[in-house]
Amino acid sequence: MSEASEASGFEANEYEASGSEASETRTKPKVGQVARTHCPPMYKDWAEVPLLMKDELWKDVLEEIDLPLIRKECTLRKLNTAWKQKKYELRKVYDMYLIDAERKRNGPKEVKKEEWEAFVDMCSIEEDKIKRCNGKLARENMKNPHTTGRMGAAPVIEQLKKDSPTGEVSRTQGYVATHTRRDGSFINTETRQSLEEINRLVSVEPDIVERDLDNDPVAMVIGRDRRGRVRGLGGGVTKTVYHASAPYKEIAQREKRARESSESGYETVMARLDEADKARKILEDEVVDLKRQSSGLGNAS
Repeated sequence: MSEASEASGFEANEYEASGSEASETRTKPKVGQVARTHCPPMYKDWAEVPLLMKDELWKDVLEEIDLPLIRKECTLRKLNTAWKQKKYELRKVYDMYLIDAERKRNGPKEVKKEEWEAFVDMCSIEEDKIKRCNGKLARENMKNPHTTGRMGAAPVIEQLKKDSPTGEVSRTQGYVATHTRRDGSFINTETRQSLEEINRLVSVEPDIVERDLDNDPVAMVIGRDRRGRVRGLGGGVTKTVYHASAPYKEIAQREKRARESSESGYETVMARLDEADKARKILEDEVVDLKRQSSGLGNAS
């Protein structure tokens, strides 16, 4: 068992994958499909979804993809996100009609009739209408919205890692990339000003991106992260998770570098053996040629 395995209780590469963007990119479609298919939309929020149903959803995910138990909490958060997205899309159908009778007659085919009718009833109560209105206002007042859409930050950060010579990406790089449009433009003036200041700080002192989360360029310009999440690292990442995973990720990186060094050494040895083999064959051919020439001289005399 590796050093990381002994320290954490499971394989280092498994731990690294458990929080990585690549893993999230791979599991997200499966989780989304489970949420859309097996979680009814008529609950007011995720807290109202019964615990037994959440356990069943976790089991449904495991039927699609093999995950360690340590991923359960993170997966449930992703199920919550996918479920809310499903409800958002259903509300668009709800808004197409003026009265509940029409709404109930024109439910989406992929939703059970009784679940759709319960969803319509829930959306029609005054409390839910006020909640939606407040949510719309909050979104309109967001100062620094991201540009990653439904896919989230994971695919963007994973691509940054592929493009990085070291395979590593700082929180600052992730934040800038997920708040900039593909054409390099910005969503609003405030975002442009914030990102320009972040880039200015990095240009003056490149190593500043290596500072801790409370003192890196994102924290200096946007402000320190509050409890519950970390900007620029994708959904489900908190300070606690980030700091707890750091030692194991470092161990995993060391083991990865050791493997790469070993593989490189093996390739070097094989290349030298190949060169030696070629040199031996050339020498053998020269010896044969010399013998042939010597034999010819002997016959001539």
